[in-house]
Amino acid sequence: MEDYLTLVDACNAILLQIKPEEVKNWVTDHIDTSVSRPDSNCPGINHPALMTEQVVDLILRQTSEENSVILDPFGGLGTTGKISLELNRRCILFELNEEYVKGIIQRLNLE
Repeated sequence: MEDYLTLVDACNAILLQIKPEEVKNWVTDHIDTSVSRPDSNCPGINHPALMTEQVVDLILRQTSEENSVILDPFGGLGTTGKISLELNRRCILFELNEEYVKGIIQRLNLE
């Protein structure tokens, strides 16, 4: 697990162009990283790797511009799609699980 965290820290440092310790400190101080809560936008659908909207917002603001195309090959419950639309980005989501696809459709009001 330590190797994984080191890799994640290194990726964050590259993307955000800051030191891994600064990423940890900023996240701890500013973002609710709890993933044990259910996603209120997709009631009844559980996902093992919920990503908070704050984390996705931070990443998209730092790594893209308005009208950029965002690719999320693991669409999950559509957090990246939701935040992309809010930030005036276009987004392509892939998801194999039909239940998650239903959650994405519901969350993004695509029905």
